[in-house]
Amino acid sequence: MTSVIKAADANISSAEIKTNADNRAVCTFEIEVRDLGHLNSMINALLKIKKVIKVQRLKTSQKSNEPELA
Repeated sequence: MTSVIKAADANISSAEIKTNADNRAVCTFEIEVRDLGHLNSMINALLKIKKVIKVQRLKTSQKSNEPELA
């Protein structure tokens, strides 16, 4: 995943990897993109990775600083 992000010329600001009860990794990346088109192209590239099941855009709430679905 990180190589796809790097190849798309985006910057990873932070990363968090957790495993769930099914022993699947849940990876959360905060990335810097140029614009919405750049973000959409990166989401599509990540979805092409064989083991990637889902890619979601999250936004940070101004009040809680916790990610939430966009």
